Amino acid sequence: MTMRPLVVLWRVSERCNLACAFCAYDRTVARPRREVSAAVVLAFGETLGRWRRESGLPVLVSWLGGEPLL
Repeated sequence: MTMRPLVVLWRVSERCNLACAFCAYDRTVARPRREVSAAVVLAFGETLGRWRRESGLPVLVSWLGGEPLL
């Protein structure tokens, strides 16, 4: 039996500096914007790293939301 990797989909930011008409995070859309703090991202990364070491399985993270690299 093949073990599957842990897949994490995480919306880290709803902030965006672009105006792409197809996207729900477009800066022109009037809505509240939330963001995960850097401290929370780092702590979660440590947790995922520990899980990876203990399980031996890969972890795949997909960053969702606005522009996570802003």
